Amino acid sequence: MTDSSNFQATTTSESLEEALGLQRRLLLDIGKRNPLTNTPVFKNRRNQLRISDELSDAVFSLLYQDDKSFSFLPRSSEARVQDDELEVSSTEEFDHEEIYVPDALTEATEDVHLDTKLQTVLTPAELQKKLLYIYREVRSIEEEQGTNVLFLALGFLRYYESESSDLERYAPLLLLPVDLSRSGSRSEFKLKIREEDLDSNRSLLMMCAEDHSLTLPELPEGVDWSPSTYFAEVRSAISHMPRWEVQDNRIILSLFSFGKFLMYRDLDASTFTETTDSPGTRLVESLLVGGNASGSTMTNVSISAPDQD
Repeated sequence: MTDSSNFQATTTSESLEEALGLQRRLLLDIGKRNPLTNTPVFKNRRNQLRISDELSDAVFSLLYQDDKSFSFLPRSSEARVQDDELEVSSTEEFDHEEIYVPDALTEATEDVHLDTKLQTVLTPAELQKKLLYIYREVRSIEEEQGTNVLFLALGFLRYYESESSDLERYAPLLLLPVDLSRSGSRSEFKLKIREEDLDSNRSLLMMCAEDHSLTLPELPEGVDWSPSTYFAEVRSAISHMPRWEVQDNRIILSLFSFGKFLMYRDLDASTFTETTDSPGTRLVESLLVGGNASGSTMTNVSISAPDQD
């Protein structure tokens, strides 16, 4: 004779796991309006700064592993840049404000790939205006929402939505949480790593899985690895995808929202199914699958977080 209580507990556990999986899926935005799956790398966004002629491995080593701080370098008057690298900052926010450009912004070094200055294709004034806008925007969001949205994206996946599409899409592969600061209004901006755990671009991983039946690798554990090692794994995973490409040294400083990811991580099914008798698990189960175990994947409530622009 079957033990009905054991059967009900098993069914309820399975229903809860399915419900949690559904809620987690809803929390990850895999649409093309999300910069985590579709970064406008060639558009002149005020909250986005393209880094030029730098190596992801070197930046990762100095910034993340050695905890060095970086400053920014404008293009020199002699520098020649390609048309697709040109970036013009919007000045509408600063039309009535005088922008002070620190002298340090114009100081170059001999080895541009091993120093702690991130190169850009902006003039000194354009660069300072853009950094000031990003700085103010990030501070405003952090004060309102209590979360960091500034990341240095190292390496991008170039992909296409279908074999017939000619529209290139770009998604960041490695996102370093960073802090932009300065000691005074006449000081240069400094970029430092924030003491936060690194995680994979979950939106990109889910988009590839659902839209392309493609499994991308997770980030390596620990700190003793290089971006090129991870990029090689991604390159292997996409080797059968026509025209898809890993661009190791495309680097962008921009705003990326991970607000919903915190909820995504908290709703890991293993956290609840391992403690099926706890009051917290029973409450979540009651909210998501109801008071009885019907085995249905329909949920009573939907867990979500406010959208962040």
